[in-house]
Amino acid sequence: MKNILSGGWGAVLMLGMAASVQGAEFFLRAAPVTNALPNNGGRMAQWGFARDTGFASRDGAVTVPGPVLTVPPGDTVLTIHLDNDLPEPVSLVIPGQPLATGQAPVRNGAGRAVAYALETAPGNNAPVDYVWTGIRPGTYLYHSGSHPAVQCSMGLYGAVIQDYQPGQAYSNVVYDRAVLLFYSEIEPRLTQAVSHDNFGPGRMVSSTMDYQAGYYLLNGEDRTNGVWTTAAADGERVLFRMINAGSRLRMPVLANAYGQIVAEDGFPYAFRKWQYSVMLPPRKTVDVLVANPALPALTWYDRRAVSNPPKPLDSNANGLPDAWEETWFGGYTNGVPDADADGDGFSNLQEYVADTKPLDGQSYVRIAGIAVNGGGKQVQVGDTSAGRSYRLFSRNQLLPGGGPWEPATGLEPGADNVTTLTDTNTPPGRVRVYKVEVDLP
Repeated sequence: MKNILSGGWGAVLMLGMAASVQGAEFFLRAAPVTNALPNNGGRMAQWGFARDTGFASRDGAVTVPGPVLTVPPGDTVLTIHLDNDLPEPVSLVIPGQPLATGQAPVRNGAGRAVAYALETAPGNNAPVDYVWTGIRPGTYLYHSGSHPAVQCSMGLYGAVIQDYQPGQAYSNVVYDRAVLLFYSEIEPRLTQAVSHDNFGPGRMVSSTMDYQAGYYLLNGEDRTNGVWTTAAADGERVLFRMINAGSRLRMPVLANAYGQIVAEDGFPYAFRKWQYSVMLPPRKTVDVLVANPALPALTWYDRRAVSNPPKPLDSNANGLPDAWEETWFGGYTNGVPDADADGDGFSNLQEYVADTKPLDGQSYVRIAGIAVNGGGKQVQVGDTSAGRSYRLFSRNQLLPGGGPWEPATGLEPGADNVTTLTDTNTPPGRVRVYKVEVDLP
């Protein structure tokens, strides 16, 4: 009788424990997205994650980085239902947390791991569930575990955050405000090759061996000199959650203050490190607490990773950048430089240099008007661009014998639609003929 009673109580206790387990649940979708490049570098086709309200609802915005997944304090289970709209398998891993339940690396015939976790096939008709049990509070990076050298470069990553309790990141770390600093990068040549199915042996980009990041991003944006500034209140405790989703080391440095490095990959330090700089290797997370800095603002700058955008990609070396050909002719090798697609007398290459529309016969640089104002002549140039520079030339007449073309102005920045150039050197009463030169920075 005693044993039966003990068994009964054991069953009741087990049921009670199961009922008390709490879990966070998210629907993520991997899908293509086109983003603007930093520094007016055009547009780039990337891959990203969206948070949807349900499987196949497709009502979330696809972003790079992906959405921040905030797990409520006290939850011990994290479930992500994955939908894959990309042309190749995708998986999910969270460094610092154990593999999702029941998963193991996927290996090819030679035994080499091609994915760190169970993969979700393209166009899956039902969600593939990734379940982490016994999750710990902290700051984490989630990313695709399938061919991560490529898929992470394409943008398949985001942040998972859980507090120990509200206002308390870990059992020994209390804060007033948290700021996420998410570092990432773009390798334009690799990204373009993958998005156009031109990556792999014998293709435009054969591997990731020649990886060269061209854009370094912070929270998905280019930051001049890698600088990030946030206001600070006197006595405030600010927790900076730092994540590096890129493939290069980052070195955030705090100006005029020290911070306490309190955790790494979600593991709190028993003894905190006081530093003004942080070493942030690839796929790493670090939590830094800045307490009562007595400064009106806190500024981080990255001494290792200032964006240095490469020249526009031109895969077929025809003088027309791939992004421009993609925009106007539907493919990154479809434009013909010497052709005049809109019949306005200007070739496609000339339209690119002038930043005019190659499929609009009314879009071309022209002298739209001349007005005498004070000591000079104001020449209005039509269909100009703020992304180009212009210089005015003049001579006595258009016919032969009119003399050489002489610079009437220096090289001046353009404005969108109309740019006015002033010739102050025209002799009084003299008739002058003008032409304009367009310069591509």
